[in-house]
Amino acid sequence: MYATSQRRLHAMTEGPLLTAKLRNEDEKRRKQRERFPRTTIRIRFPDRTMLERTFSSEEKIRSVYKFVRDCLTEEAKPIKFILYQPPRQEYKVSDPEVRDKTLYDLHFSPSSVLLLTFTDDSLNRDEVPPPLLSEILALAQDLPVPTEEPVPEVKPKVGGRTLGGGGSVGDEKADAKVGDGKGMSAQEKKEKLSRLLKLGGKK
Repeated sequence: MYATSQRRLHAMTEGPLLTAKLRNEDEKRRKQRERFPRTTIRIRFPDRTMLERTFSSEEKIRSVYKFVRDCLTEEAKPIKFILYQPPRQEYKVSDPEVRDKTLYDLHFSPSSVLLLTFTDDSLNRDEVPPPLLSEILALAQDLPVPTEEPVPEVKPKVGGRTLGGGGSVGDEKADAKVGDGKGMSAQEKKEKLSRLLKLGGKK
């Protein structure tokens, strides 16, 4: 009898507290969503060309796939492609963990870059232009190559002495962050320019 009374008392006191907690969490999520009603997505093709469009944050990943498919040439429309983020987080419409989530729920808001890979590997070479409609390509804007920034040399100290030489692991990571223009000729830089295709979307 005592145990039953305790359970009832616990239910009576914890129930309202739990309800209030859930209500507060819902309110917090609602306010976060209101901060980012729109989500800007950039789709990067293997040759560095990028499509950009702004969606409602409540749209699903299938809206992004449809947008990309509508931009492809008739010959390329039947070819399957996958949108992903490094190292290899794929966002497939067939994935139940992805298809029912909004762009906000997928943490794409307020803006994200998605990489695109075709199932036809011949379209994934960086020297192959994307199979986009000519009227879409006509909207291309060149994006400048990132400026080269000097990487400071780090000489670690061991036992009170400064060691010279080829640099540390930290230096290698710093080198990796330098833009694609590093060490290129003017012509190579020009050829490596990214192109941005900004298309109309949700206002």
